Amino acid sequence: HGVTAERPCTIAINMELTGNRFCLATMNHIMENKNGNDKTVGIGIENTLKRLDILYPNKYVFHKETRDSKYYSTLEIDLG
Repeated sequence: HGVTAERPCTIAINMELTGNRFCLATMNHIMENKNGNDKTVGIGIENTLKRLDILYPNKYVFHKETRDSKYYSTLEIDLG
């Protein structure tokens, strides 16, 4: 998930708790899938969203995007 010994990579994780609002932001480089098997791509996110739906129904916002060969995600949860 964004780490290789072949070139420099960055993984950034930022967490913040302000009052009852938890925010998580991540960024990592996108690695080329060398084996050509994309069947498992996104499974972790899909499972995470299912769990968030169960634990925090209508109390979270998740956003993801890809740009400049990097993957960005943000999660905000209303803990109140």
